[in-house]
Amino acid sequence: MIRTKVSRPVVSVAINHDNLDLKADLIQVHRILNDDELERLETMSTSRFILYVPVSEEGRIYLRKVVSHGFDKVLFDSPRRGLRTSLQLAKELLDVFPDAGLAGGINPENVVDFVSLNPGWLDVSSGVEEYPGKKSRDKVMKIKEVIKGGV
Repeated sequence: MIRTKVSRPVVSVAINHDNLDLKADLIQVHRILNDDELERLETMSTSRFILYVPVSEEGRIYLRKVVSHGFDKVLFDSPRRGLRTSLQLAKELLDVFPDAGLAGGINPENVVDFVSLNPGWLDVSSGVEEYPGKKSRDKVMKIKEVIKGGV
């Protein structure tokens, strides 16, 4: 189990209720949930879940639902894989929910643009891949350098 090897929180990404890893510290659900699903997760402890909210007009409406159900961990992300998150819409959503994470096309070349929005945290994935599923250590290190101020 990874828990014995790391000191940071373990996050599991779930697409549906069938693959919830309840042993993880946090569970990121990466799709819009209906009211019944939100209520079901609410009974499991809202503090364990990071809910995806698309950076879109639909996301504005969904964010209100997520907050009304008591969820306090949100990830603003692109509405479609491969589409870069709209920085303007992300800023508007962050004005409503400033502690949210931000994702969606973040890479070493544009990470400064995302950091400038002052999100609670960043979720970087495909922007640091050599190819789908394989992270590039060099790209991860470059993002760290840029964030720390060394270009």
